[in-house]
Amino acid sequence: MFSPTLLSKIHELTNNSSVETFVIVGAQADSTLLMLVSVSTRFDSGLMFKELGSYTTSDAAMQAAASVASALEIYEEVQIVSVRLDT
Repeated sequence: MFSPTLLSKIHELTNNSSVETFVIVGAQADSTLLMLVSVSTRFDSGLMFKELGSYTTSDAAMQAAASVASALEIYEEVQIVSVRLDT
């Protein structure tokens, strides 16, 4: 679903840490976005936001979210959050 390089980078960013990390699945009218958000003082802005892709079905996005969640290595619980994005 994702390249090994991307999953490795996600793993590296969260390796041995206790950062708050969320995988956000954002449903829009015509697509579903997948985003990764980490909140930590390790980042200059205190926040890392990465858009991981856009999917035509919410099922595909949820499968991708599970793939990303499995690559995270943090001490805290990983949360997959599903939201409706109205524009």
